[in-house]
Amino acid sequence: MLSEKNKELSDINNKIEASIKVFGHYTELEKLKNKKNDLDEDIKYLERRKKEQEDSNKTEKEDLNKTIEGLKNQAKQETSVLATTYLNHQIISDIQNYDHYKYIQEQQIESNNTVRNVATISEPHQEFTTDNCNANRKAVVNAVTTRLHQMKRSIDLDKVEAALIAIMQNQYIVLMGVPGSGKTSFALQFSCALGAFDSTLLIPVAKDWTKPKDLMGYYNPITNKYESGVTEFYPFYYSLNQNKEETTTNSFLILDEFNLSQPEFYMSNLTGLADNSISRKIKLGHDTSISIPITNKFICTANTDETVQSLSARMISRCVFIHFNEPHELNQTIDDLIFPDNLPPLLSGTDMVSLFKASESDIISTSLTSEINKLISAFRESSSKYGNGISITPRKYNQLLQFCKVMSVQEYGQSKVLDYASVFFLLPLILGSGALFKSRLANIKSIGEDLSLDDFVKHIDYIINEGEANFEHYRFIMG
Repeated sequence: MLSEKNKELSDINNKIEASIKVFGHYTELEKLKNKKNDLDEDIKYLERRKKEQEDSNKTEKEDLNKTIEGLKNQAKQETSVLATTYLNHQIISDIQNYDHYKYIQEQQIESNNTVRNVATISEPHQEFTTDNCNANRKAVVNAVTTRLHQMKRSIDLDKVEAALIAIMQNQYIVLMGVPGSGKTSFALQFSCALGAFDSTLLIPVAKDWTKPKDLMGYYNPITNKYESGVTEFYPFYYSLNQNKEETTTNSFLILDEFNLSQPEFYMSNLTGLADNSISRKIKLGHDTSISIPITNKFICTANTDETVQSLSARMISRCVFIHFNEPHELNQTIDDLIFPDNLPPLLSGTDMVSLFKASESDIISTSLTSEINKLISAFRESSSKYGNGISITPRKYNQLLQFCKVMSVQEYGQSKVLDYASVFFLLPLILGSGALFKSRLANIKSIGEDLSLDDFVKHIDYIINEGEANFEHYRFIMG
């Protein structure tokens, strides 16, 4: 029995030795186990640290996102407040722009240029600063519209913007319509709204004017003096020339009923001003000259009855034509209107002209360009069906493009912008006779209807009807 037990013990020892050879001693196994436990604890610690860091980063990220979202909401609210202010036509009496220009000038208007119902309009003082050109334009348009409304002039915002762009981009602006439709009063109120009451000269044109001296005066060899005549043209521009152009407001020469006489005759030495690249110095004779500032614009009123003169193609090419129909309020008279002399300029004259001049960022969309070209082709195309085309000069085409670049398509829609441009620049070019020309006008009208040019189509329709009653002689009505 003992021998058997010893043999059994020997077998067990052999197995133990074999196990030790494979797995090592128990103490070493404990060490490995302890090391494994320590490793597990380290892993658990690092995993906790990682989770804590992830939670912390998540919290920081959420806090940052909340901060960013809050700033966006704040900016959105401020933008909404600003937009609401503009849409409510709040008066902007001083606009800081780029160099934060502020112009303050108070003078009494000269006795020869006094207008009726001179009054003051008080307005809250607000300042607006931004580098956004479109925002600046909209601010000025809103301010001018509000001022006109306070002067009892009922006019829509889009009409004010169209007029501002046309006037600031061009030298000659013709306000045309039947007598009594408010052309002269609008010109005067427009100058008041821009804070240019003291730098506006109103000259009624006489029917017998045939030479530049009738408007500008002449040098008298007997007295050795320059005689300005009754118009005060020379002293007005002499006074403007005494100030630096960049520090003054816009100025306006209003030629009332300018087509009562032939404008090409008494304005022969002024027509070149339509091209702003040439010299703006006008020689008056005997070493006397004046300069016409780039900020000075000629606003001409023109009746459309039988008492006035028609315009030549030379003059039409240089002018922008804004149509006046019946007064908006039939019971309103000139006595109801207000012409305030206390409104400060919104911007300097140079800044105002620059603001409404097309910049590199002002781009016409492809679709609008296509519509413009389609309409112009209908004017210019020569064919057996329509006869000889209507001439459109590069000057007139450029005027139309510059206007379309600046007037806000986003605000009013593509059709409204092209409608204004077509009436201002293309409508005055219509002149022709016969059945072929009538067919051309019918085609132009059809295109206008397709493009939703409501006002333009209405004028074309009127020209066709008048032409049919006038032995098929079709023309833009200007005397």
